Amino acid sequence: GGAIFIANNATATIENCVFANNGGVGGLTCQYGGAIEDEGNQSPTIRNCTFFGNVGTFGGAIEIVSSGTTSIIDCVMWGNDSAGPEFYNNGKTVYFAGNTIKNGIAQFTQPSGTPSNGGSNDALDPLFFNASDPDGADNLFGTADDGLTPLPPSPAMDGGVGALAFDIVGRPRNAGGG
Repeated sequence: GGAIFIANNATATIENCVFANNGGVGGLTCQYGGAIEDEGNQSPTIRNCTFFGNVGTFGGAIEIVSSGTTSIIDCVMWGNDSAGPEFYNNGKTVYFAGNTIKNGIAQFTQPSGTPSNGGSNDALDPLFFNASDPDGADNLFGTADDGLTPLPPSPAMDGGVGALAFDIVGRPRNAGGG
């Protein structure tokens, strides 16, 4: 992956992260997942993360291969680029719940593996504040001016299925339990 490679039975919980504009060296397409490659017999959880503008040959945002279960919960995957979909699976069970995914989980590419729909997934535009400037005017992720902050009435705001109590910039999340 352009940002994270999970392998060799590693334990990984990835929470409250923004993966923006990742790919290969020098901005070239990453051969595998644009942001994350999950390869091996582990069961990582990816929760409350935003994936935008990543480029990968297999999965613009994430490539998942091998065995185990990967959980993707309360994430936004939008505007990633690949020869295929936002994510790619070859062999794992992937549990999706509370996500906003461009083209929905129906566009899930999987030579093998099983998608598990935990509900509350949608394919509605997250209505980002300014997607052309992901880190905002201050050039720091995790601050109030982030361009990838969803604006009302975004389906990604205060949604989810058990989201964290606070969003990535520290604002309370309250509606819909997320």
